[in-house]
Amino acid sequence: MADTTAVSTPTLAADSPGTLVGDSLPDFQEHNDANVHNFAPVANVMKAAIPKNAHIAKEAKECMQECVSEFISFVTSEASEKAQQEKRRTVNGDDILFALTSLGFENYSEALKLYLCRYREALVMGKVTRPTRVERKAIRVARRSAGQDVRVSGSAEAVV
Repeated sequence: MADTTAVSTPTLAADSPGTLVGDSLPDFQEHNDANVHNFAPVANVMKAAIPKNAHIAKEAKECMQECVSEFISFVTSEASEKAQQEKRRTVNGDDILFALTSLGFENYSEALKLYLCRYREALVMGKVTRPTRVERKAIRVARRSAGQDVRVSGSAEAVV
């Protein structure tokens, strides 16, 4: 990487599903570099979209992971800016939807808006329960032993 400047960025909050908390990662560039090299989840999505006998070059997987990481950073940065303008330190799902729309990804924001609405309804109805701290830790340990870097927040888990 050309620039290794440390930049602080939000991460998922443990107390609220789909929310991000600022200043949780002291060195985002280092964390981001590590995620670029763990491209198994992205590779699995890529494999699902091609015929069984087709192969994907390692360079293609790396390139796609880099693009995915950049996209996430791009959207998160915009959402974080909105939260800061509103004098909040926590980025929520609505901020992400706003960021997607303002960045020109309306197709994604509409689908995610519907999902977020249904998810919140399920929370109210008690159909979705948030895992306890012990359950979140167990999920992380299990995923890491499988070679995946996982952050679990509320009832959402993010495989990175």
